[in-house]
Amino acid sequence: MEPTKIEIERRRGDTWPLVFVINSDRRPLNIAAWTNWRMAINPHRSPTDTSEQIAELTGELTTDGRDGRVTFPVPESLPAGAHWYDVQGTDANGADITVAFGQLKVVQDITK
Repeated sequence: MEPTKIEIERRRGDTWPLVFVINSDRRPLNIAAWTNWRMAINPHRSPTDTSEQIAELTGELTTDGRDGRVTFPVPESLPAGAHWYDVQGTDANGADITVAFGQLKVVQDITK
């Protein structure tokens, strides 16, 4: 499975969750048996370690997993700026798989 590149832009302070739909052959993949969903956010595109990592979010299946949806709560404390992220889960065979990656732009909000 090749990971999907997705560019995300959101306002600093917004707390609506990020929802990813994991697809295979353009159809939602049944991820009911997948575990350990995580989304790492880093200021660097190719970090060598986690020393500057901004956040690691924990995802949960949105429903029973048959629709391929996984949800990540996003803290309002994410700093404004252009960051990089990837999303990984552990499949039923125990393999860690990156399913999405890209740039996460957090734009400074006017309302405080």
